[in-house]
Amino acid sequence: LNADKCQALKGRKVVLYPDLNAFNKWAEKAKQLSKIANVKVSNLLEVKASPIEKSEGWDLADYLLQFDLQEFRDSSK
Repeated sequence: LNADKCQALKGRKVVLYPDLNAFNKWAEKAKQLSKIANVKVSNLLEVKASPIEKSEGWDLADYLLQFDLQEFRDSSK
């Protein structure tokens, strides 16, 4: 996550969902990227995570993998 790679986001609103235990690092990155895009850092995972999830450093993908994709597809019909 750096300015060169984020040029495609120029002028956009961006929400970052950092890995657990990496919120401060990502918040610092968001400050650096604020000249390119309107970058916010969500603390959702930090607030909602269990102690075990925090110790394992879960990320958003780990939570999404807990759901059955087929259930989401079926519910959109």
